[in-house]
Amino acid sequence: MTVNRNLPINALLILASLFYTGAVLPDTFKDGGDAYKQRDYAKAVAKFKEVAAKGDHRAMYALGSMYAGGTGVKQDYKQAFKWFADAAKYGRVDALYKMGLMYELGVGVKQNHRQAARYYRDVGQKGYAHGQFKLGQLYLQGKGVQLDLVRAYAWMFVARQNFQNSMPKTDSAGTNSETRLAVDEFQSGDIFATIHLKLINAELDDIKAQLTAAQLQEAQKLVGEFSQYR
Repeated sequence: MTVNRNLPINALLILASLFYTGAVLPDTFKDGGDAYKQRDYAKAVAKFKEVAAKGDHRAMYALGSMYAGGTGVKQDYKQAFKWFADAAKYGRVDALYKMGLMYELGVGVKQNHRQAARYYRDVGQKGYAHGQFKLGQLYLQGKGVQLDLVRAYAWMFVARQNFQNSMPKTDSAGTNSETRLAVDEFQSGDIFATIHLKLINAELDDIKAQLTAAQLQEAQKLVGEFSQYR
């Protein structure tokens, strides 16, 4: 894995989240999951490709993360984007989110903040807190969208609510782990939920200090509107 040490901290966090595969279980990825847990990454890649060819979106998502991180394969962001795009066709919001990250940073695809905002908004409206947080950041920075502190505050506030309400999650009795969509990263293993929560808390305080009373009232109204996205 090659990382440019001159990248700003925010960009490094984005890269790190691309590499993050999440929980890989042998019963969901068959032999590939077992090989991954044993750190036999070459075998894991081979097995994941085998089941991905049969339409296993979990394997597609894992392959995207492995190509992004250079785990068991030569690092290849274009291949990573391809695998995330394939997984996204099955409705995986986490795959769509990672496509947004790649557009934001310009890895595997040409940098396009508007496209990043589109993906973040899409998954944010599906209740995906990571996407809500990143969309709030784009509004705060005025990248891909018009700079808007009110919307930045509202999206980050709702993201915080969703993070707090969704961690941790466990499967209910009778859930078939072979067939359900594994799109929920709000688990004890999702280190980025904790990182993003800390960033949200700091940035909300900073944004609030810049808002007028009228703007804060408008932001709180938007929070109520966006709270449907959970």
